Amino acid sequence: MCLVQAHQMILATKEPSWFCEHYYSGEGGDQDGHLEQISTRCGVPPELLAVYALALHLSYQIPHGQSASAIRRSLEKVGAHLGKASLSLASVKDESRPKALERQAISECRHPDGSMTIKLEPDLYEEILSAIDRFQQRAASGLGDQADGGPRTFLSYVLSDLVQRFSPPLSIRNQKAVCHDLFDEVRERNEGSLTDFDYEDMLRRI
Repeated sequence: MCLVQAHQMILATKEPSWFCEHYYSGEGGDQDGHLEQISTRCGVPPELLAVYALALHLSYQIPHGQSASAIRRSLEKVGAHLGKASLSLASVKDESRPKALERQAISECRHPDGSMTIKLEPDLYEEILSAIDRFQQRAASGLGDQADGGPRTFLSYVLSDLVQRFSPPLSIRNQKAVCHDLFDEVRERNEGSLTDFDYEDMLRRI
């Protein structure tokens, strides 16, 4: 959707002013604009490069939920607390309990011979231990291969398409240089910093 919206904005010449100033204007008096210079190095039309860069900017404007890595960290903390609680509860489940925590009868059945069968509710301690075990198993497997959402996921998608269009094919080093020149302005404007990120790792996964 961001790619479509970016393309429509460019066709209608509704790009942000900072975008036009950075990407369409030449640097240091050069006649060619920034995108033309990148295009010369990688063989991708400047119009398509503009769509990629503007689409990345638009991806920052879309509300996103908590990232998978943040969720994973939270679940790891919760899992550690629950693990300790599980060990503590398991150590006392066979000991004497307050009456309120004992298994309660939920039905009685009298038989013709005078005997009676009493059906007890599930053991509360066992239910809690089982629930903790199920939670930890699902939490451990549910996010294993899930990637972070938001702009970085979108950037990964854009890079996988962009790399295939390089003509001739570029080395990782030159691919990385193109990515810096094409996307750093967008990322710095939206993130305020370019630390703790490297295109190379993402490029090598493509």
